[in-house]
Amino acid sequence: MTLLQQLADSGTTVVMVEQNVRTALKYANRALVLETGRLALDRAASELLDDPDLNRLFLGGAGKPAAAATH
Repeated sequence: MTLLQQLADSGTTVVMVEQNVRTALKYANRALVLETGRLALDRAASELLDDPDLNRLFLGGAGKPAAAATH
């Protein structure tokens, strides 16, 4: 991560694909989130860290409103 930060600070564009989303967002300026191949979120990385949709997208439904009970 230190090397990636140095490259970015020097003006080099860095594209990162990372499974540890929260760590990646701490280092990123901008984040794009794909869901089933489609762009789901595109904004500043700092905004995504607190976005409730982040959990839904990466944890398969966590953070989604609970479905209404049917009788």
